[in-house]
Amino acid sequence: MASGIHDDRQSWLHAIGGNADSIGMVKDIEKALRMTGWNMGTDMGFTITFGGALMGVAAKVRNSQDDPQGMSVFRQTMKEFGLDNNLYIDDKMQEGRFFIYVGRKP
Repeated sequence: MASGIHDDRQSWLHAIGGNADSIGMVKDIEKALRMTGWNMGTDMGFTITFGGALMGVAAKVRNSQDDPQGMSVFRQTMKEFGLDNNLYIDDKMQEGRFFIYVGRKP
C-alpha cells in the first residue's frame, strides 16, 4: 500500500477490548504491516473497540463494489489462514477506505 493512503491509519484496524486473543492478533497484524512498509501512524497502530462479539476477522467497506487498495489481498490472506472472512457494508464509509476488525478466536 502506497504511503499517503489512510493518513489516519490507527483508526482503521480494530481489536475487541478485553479480549486477549483479539488484541494479541491485531498487534501481530499491525507489526507485520509495519514490517512490510505500511504507514501505521506513530501511536499503537490500531483502535480498541468495545462490546464486539465478532468471531474471526472482518473487513468493512462502503458498498459491495468498493475494492480499496490492499483490502482484497488482505482478505484472501486471512481466508488462506482459515480465519472467518466476513465483509460488512456501511454506506457511511468513505469510498476507497476499509476497516479491519479482529474478533474473538474462532
